[in-house]
Amino acid sequence: MNIHIDDDSNGCKYGIVGYLNDDYEGGEIFYPEHDLVIKPSAGLVLAHESGIMHGVNPVKDGIRYYYTEFLIDDSFNWSFFHCGRFSGSSIYSLGSD
Repeated sequence: MNIHIDDDSNGCKYGIVGYLNDDYEGGEIFYPEHDLVIKPSAGLVLAHESGIMHGVNPVKDGIRYYYTEFLIDDSFNWSFFHCGRFSGSSIYSLGSD
């Protein structure tokens, strides 16, 4: 996936990605402004602020199964915009703190 920033024009505050498997090569998520590359393990859930630039390296072998969700701030009524069907277990957060 090309380097991008999640669109925050709809109130999106966080992008959330959950990884369902890790039996593939490549597919690392990277954050170029933070010099950070993560090879996700199955069950990992990553959360990053919508303004954080990120991308995904191409999968070289196998299939990368994942889901995405976005946390929306609708005038301080936080809600999840659900784009997937599964939940994960671990949390890794990348923010501006």
